[in-house]
Amino acid sequence: MPNEAANQEQSFLIELLKATYQNQEIYPILQHNSSKINDNLALILRKWVSKRFAKEPANAINLARVIVKLSKIIQGFEQGNFASNLEIAIAIGLFTSNYL
Repeated sequence: MPNEAANQEQSFLIELLKATYQNQEIYPILQHNSSKINDNLALILRKWVSKRFAKEPANAINLARVIVKLSKIIQGFEQGNFASNLEIAIAIGLFTSNYL
């Protein structure tokens, strides 16, 4: 079932990105899915974003802005593992800084 878990994590990521883009409240989504906020989330995000940037380079800057915003939200999320939240935020920020 690793493929199913990866699909769920990617769906969670897309939900977060959409909610961030639409300026929705993110913390309830994070609280409901706190088990998915782990070091693997940054890895999944980097893979997904790399593919997305390659497919739609014209949208890379806008997507990078949404990702940076999400990174700041995750960094401020007080539940879950603080170190993991910070690691995700840093990894996301470093990855997208090349596009801003």
